[in-house]
Amino acid sequence: MKKIFQLFLKGNKHIGLLASVVSALLAVAILLVSCSPDQPSAGAKEAWPEFYAQAGTITVKDPMASLVGSLPYGEEEIHISLTDVAKYTGHVCVGVASGFVLTKMSLEKLYPGEVPQRGQIKVQGNCGHDILDVASYITGARSQYGRGELNRDDLSIDEKLGDCDQQKIVVFERKDNGKKVRAVFNSSKIVPPEKRKKMDEKMDAILAGKASEIEKNMVAKNIQGKVEQVLSGKLSDAISVMKE
Repeated sequence: MKKIFQLFLKGNKHIGLLASVVSALLAVAILLVSCSPDQPSAGAKEAWPEFYAQAGTITVKDPMASLVGSLPYGEEEIHISLTDVAKYTGHVCVGVASGFVLTKMSLEKLYPGEVPQRGQIKVQGNCGHDILDVASYITGARSQYGRGELNRDDLSIDEKLGDCDQQKIVVFERKDNGKKVRAVFNSSKIVPPEKRKKMDEKMDAILAGKASEIEKNMVAKNIQGKVEQVLSGKLSDAISVMKE
């Protein structure tokens, strides 16, 4: 009986040791989880409006993608969507949506039947605006930096092109043959001047933290309504592209 009792005590000692180890491991695991930064789940996607797909894609080729191994050897085409641009600009407003449509139209006219090559296109605007940002992102045109002689100084501003308050103007030029197209965005065709002032006042109130949730939602809904009209072609007279 004494021997059995000793074995019982010995077993309990091992069980107690095992329980202590398990408790310690659980404590470490909980600590690691609580200290780890939140990570998005695999395949997580932004909840962009479905109508953004109406913008389609812009296909350009970039030999550097194949050269450095980002794409398989010999493959150079990159397909850019409006949501790709949105990750660069951080949002899609009327200007960004119009910039995408305007750039798409311009490249189609500048490269009929061809795929435009990034780094081989000069872009010039009449002032700094979001449409110019979009054009720069898609074409690869840069101002103060770039891949050496490839695309540095390909992005510039010339106020002589026209008054920026009235129209946003972008000139696209092929570096291989010097051909150009001139694209014009007339924002007054989308939001008349008298309504633009009220919209700006509402945006200022939102940015200053003085707008209600209802007012915020109304402004956002109004802006996205205009974006959808731009993408659907209902406001096509706001954008014009012509050869120079």
